[in-house]
Formats: sequence, structure tokens, C-alpha cells
Amino acid sequence: MEYIQMTPENLEREHICCAISSNKDPQVASKKAWLRDRLDEGLVFLKAAERGKCFIEYIPAEFAWVPIEADGYLYIDCFWVSGALKGHGYADDLMERCIADGKAKGRQGLCVIASKKKQPFLSDPKYLAHKGFRLADTAEPFFTLLYLPFDKSAPVPQFRPCAKTPHIDENGFVLYYTAGCPYTAKYVPLIERSAKDAGIPFKSIILDSRERAQNAPAAWTNYALFYNGVYVTNEILSEKKFLALAAEKSKIEKEGQFDMENEWERFNQKFFNTLESGIEKLPQSEREELYRPCAVSCVQNYVLKEQQRQFDECGGDLDLQYEKYGRSEFFFADIIERGRVYEIGYPRCLCPVVDARLASAPVHCECSRQSILYVLGTLLPEKKIQVEQIHTVLSGAQECRFRVTVE
Repeated sequence: MEYIQMTPENLEREHICCAISSNKDPQVASKKAWLRDRLDEGLVFLKAAERGKCFIEYIPAEFAWVPIEADGYLYIDCFWVSGALKGHGYADDLMERCIADGKAKGRQGLCVIASKKKQPFLSDPKYLAHKGFRLADTAEPFFTLLYLPFDKSAPVPQFRPCAKTPHIDENGFVLYYTAGCPYTAKYVPLIERSAKDAGIPFKSIILDSRERAQNAPAAWTNYALFYNGVYVTNEILSEKKFLALAAEKSKIEKEGQFDMENEWERFNQKFFNTLESGIEKLPQSEREELYRPCAVSCVQNYVLKEQQRQFDECGGDLDLQYEKYGRSEFFFADIIERGRVYEIGYPRCLCPVVDARLASAPVHCECSRQSILYVLGTLLPEKKIQVEQIHTVLSGAQECRFRVTVE
């Protein structure tokens, strides 16, 4: 397959894959105007020479129109291979070219916003995992920030705080969008007109600068629709879908129906609070037995494998491992007495159950203690490992810290 990279010289005559109309089409005109301004910032739009949806678009992450911290990385804006061009290895071609370009430019790796399960307009998380991308961070309700570092010491990208829990203080429908996706040029005006005709409260806000996009109240800035302050969707809706959504919201309000998602969340919170109260009354030995399976399940697929890789790389020397890898955004390790005593932990609470606001009692930190025992017990099977909780975020501290003794 022959590939073409967009330049200021060929931008007008080349199609942009996801919208293959003439330059007079508002979708094409809007996207090309946006691309033209980004090319000087290092944006690359690489596409198949054949007409169809087969392209990758990426930019230095410092210039990305999304609320992330990923200096030194390339950020993949859009990556799409579909239709007759799918299934021929073109996606791998495009990704490998992106990786090679990033390395040639001295970047630290690639990053991309995806989702826990495949969502419209977001890259396929299964494909990205297959290519070696790892989870860097998450943002509600389903967004993931994935990264592919070129070097083991590369910093881990993260979402900005403004995007972690999307919420705004406005009623009615409020839409944030950019010109980064050509479809917004078509469907936003259609929805504006439909909302006006139907008397539906609707406000659209175009993120017309990188600064505004990087401080947006949601992870995915091409299209972020809110209703009464609550995030609704990243899917670029047609008039029909929007009116159906508005009718559903109106019905819930008029008939006083429960918002089942919120009701389920409240039920879960109550259930976990009751469960934690019961666990607090159990003897320590029973708490350990209760939390052990959860702890093992949480760390065995990624954390243990990464710790094992680091440990093996350092020749089975825990001191060397902690000296080399004991400071990151997600983990710290202090050597108190070489070969015997360490203080390890997390700069912030990383538990997904706590992030989901289901667990809040300090007793839940037994799960973290058990995970440390499991990982170190696997690395040092001949040693006796003792782990003591010093303090945790759930107990009111700024970090989670545990004292480890190796005998």
C-alpha cells in the first residue's frame, strides 16, 4: 500500500478519509482549516493513497487538543481503518510508521485516549493492547489513557484533573466540541436547529483554542454532551438520536422515574458501606483471608508481571530494583535498611473501588497490604515477608505507606 502524508502543498487536493466530499462541504472545509493550523505544530496526517477510511493522525502531545499531561509523547488524535481496507494489515503499517516517526523525532512514546470497552469514535482498546499499549490513567465514565513508552524510564501520561470526573454547573443540554472531527461541522448545527424547533434547552460551546481544549471538563473534546450537568456521551449524534435522547430525559423527569444508573450507584455505595462495617468487626486473620483473593486478582495480571520484570532485570536484588524504579507517579519505595527493611506505597489511592466511591473505610486498605504480601512473596519465595500499614489515604493521610520487613 502506498501512503500519503498531508502537507500544506497537497492539503487542498487530497481527501481526508473520514469525509471524502469536495472542499465545499462544510465538514471537509472545517477539518482542513483545523489541520492547516496544526501542521506547523508537528501534526502528521498519514493516509492510504486509495480512497477510503485508512489513516492515522497524531501530534506532539504538548499541542494535543485534549486535557492530558504527556509532554514528550506523540498523541494519536485519530486512527481509523475500516470498510474494504480493513483486514489487510494496513493498521499495523500505519502504527509502525507512527512508532518509527516518534522514535526518529526523539519522542518518549505514543499515547491515545480509548475506553474500557469499544466506544464510538474511539480507538479499539483490544487492538491497542495487542500492540503493547498500557493503561496510564482513567477518567469517568469510561475513558482510558493508554501509552506505549519507548523507554522504561519514560514518565507515565495522565489526564488533567478537570477531565477526571466530568461535570458542569449548567442545566439543559450543553455540548462542548472542536473542529478536530469533521462530523461536528455537519451535526452540531443540525442538532442546534432541532433543539430550537422542539423547545429543548440546548447550548453549544466550541473549543476554539488548544488552551480551552486542554482545560475542557471532559476527556474527549471532539464531542462532549452534558445534560443537567451530567456527562452523557462522546458519540456525535444525528438529529434523530438527539431527539430520542431528549425525549427519554424528558420522560424520566416528567414521570418521576428513577435514574437507574444513579440508583444502582447509591445501592452499591450502601451495600459496600454495610459490608465494610461488618468487616471492621472481624478478627484480623479473617480480614486477611477475606481480602486476599481480591488483592491477588487486582495485581496478578499487570503489577506482578511488571515487578517481576524489574526484579529480574536487577538480578533479583530488591535494593537495586527500588533504587532504579522506586520513584514514579504511581509507586514509591524507600530503603530503610538494605536487604531487610523498606517503606513502600502509593502517592495517592489507586484502588478502582475507592475511585468508584464504593469503598471509603480504612479497613479496605487491608487489600493493599495483601497485594504487597502477594507480590513480594512471589519475588522472594524463600523469605518471610511482613507488611505493616503505616498510614493510607483512607485513614486521612496524603499517601499510602507500608513498612516491609524481609527475614
